[in-house]
Amino acid sequence: MNFEPVFLPRLEFLPESEYSGWKVRPESFFWRTIERGMLPTEAAALPGQWALFDTTPKPPAGDLVYEEDPLADLITELRAAGAIRRTDGVPDGSRVGISLLELDDLVFPRLAHGLGIGSSGNVQIWVPREIEHNFLGNLRYPMLGDGVVREWLADPVEEFDRLVAGFRLHTVDLYLASTRHATLGFRPLILFPAPIPAGPTRRSNKRE
Repeated sequence: MNFEPVFLPRLEFLPESEYSGWKVRPESFFWRTIERGMLPTEAAALPGQWALFDTTPKPPAGDLVYEEDPLADLITELRAAGAIRRTDGVPDGSRVGISLLELDDLVFPRLAHGLGIGSSGNVQIWVPREIEHNFLGNLRYPMLGDGVVREWLADPVEEFDRLVAGFRLHTVDLYLASTRHATLGFRPLILFPAPIPAGPTRRSNKRE
């Protein structure tokens, strides 16, 4: 697996915040969404927790498969079994063309099982929130702002929408959690229990 340990320090961000290395900031759409109450103010705060971050490179131009992807076999199995719907033109092992609901219901539970992570809720496998994605892109992983694929984010906007990281590190978009798109992929973030009071909560897509 291409996971690296990262620490997400307890920090709160404003558009004008001055933190060392924070050069490429989320675009104005992200901040307006918070100002209008569509996202909680905690959406611009890091939780003060350790995590494992998936560093798999995005697909190169003209391709839809993440480079040397350790999740390709798992995704291929789920598509072959009909659990994840196939999309025309998308290879079976590709991370693109998978909805956030399918990630929550199918991909991440299988990944947790493969990694030996229990279901106690102490460890979360999810996608990063925008502020985590942006912070890590500035800190260590500039490749998050490159490529031809956007990626799911965990931030909930109203009941069914989720933020999406754009083709560049500063860009942010919005999609229904049920969307499947040939230029929309994902990368897991494994979040460990906070050693200090818990940071921002994240909402599951699981339907009651």
